[in-house]
Amino acid sequence: FGISGIESAFSVSYKSLVDSGEISLMDLIRLLTVNPARIARLENVASIEVGYDGNLALFDIRTDTVIDSKTFISKGKNTPFDGFKGKGEVVATLYKGKVVYSKRPI
Repeated sequence: FGISGIESAFSVSYKSLVDSGEISLMDLIRLLTVNPARIARLENVASIEVGYDGNLALFDIRTDTVIDSKTFISKGKNTPFDGFKGKGEVVATLYKGKVVYSKRPI
């Protein structure tokens, strides 16, 4: 039940908010990282500093994307954005300094 959003969140948000001029890229990054960490009361995340966990998402804002739920890694495939032409994609994710996802060699 519900919808999957994590795999399309950046591309949809970038195209709809940043590419359209509604907000800046830095504002989008804050909305997707700093604010959720604050709400969840997570410490030592959402910043690149000595003593922090080293959780990072690397993204390519030059890439045009089309949301295709069949390619989602997560088990949830429901999305209202199937077929949406987005902008930008997450190419790698680091958790505690280790690569846990990589779409292509980094």
